[in-house]
Amino acid sequence: MTEVIQLTDLKKGQKAVISELAVFDDMRRRLQDIGLIEGTVVECVGKSPLGDPCAYIIRGAVIALRSEDSGRVMVYRKESEHQGAREGKEQRDEAPDMALAADTASICEGKAGQEETEDVLWG
Repeated sequence: MTEVIQLTDLKKGQKAVISELAVFDDMRRRLQDIGLIEGTVVECVGKSPLGDPCAYIIRGAVIALRSEDSGRVMVYRKESEHQGAREGKEQRDEAPDMALAADTASICEGKAGQEETEDVLWG
C-alpha cells in the first residue's frame, strides 16, 4: 500500500500525486483554484533557503506555497516509471502538462542562472 504524506515532505525533484486536501474552508477553494485537486501530479522544484516557502510544478505552472498551506495537502509519492500499465496510462493523460513542466523545470534549474532563478522564485 502506498504511504500518504504531506506535500511539505517532498524533497526537491520528487513527484507525488494528490490524494486529498485536509482543509474545509476558503483555503480549500484557493488550493483547488491553483490546480491542487485529487489525482494531480506535482513536483517539488525548489525550497527557499530557510525551507519556507517551497516551489512546486502544478499542472505546468510553478507555484510557491507556504509550509502551513502545503502541509494540508496529502499526497502519495509517484513511483518509478516501470510501475506498469496503469502508470503508462497516467503518463499519457498528463503528457501535455508534463512537457510544459519540463520546460519550466529546466529554466528553474539553471538556464537563467542560479542567482536569477532564486530571485524569481523567492523575491
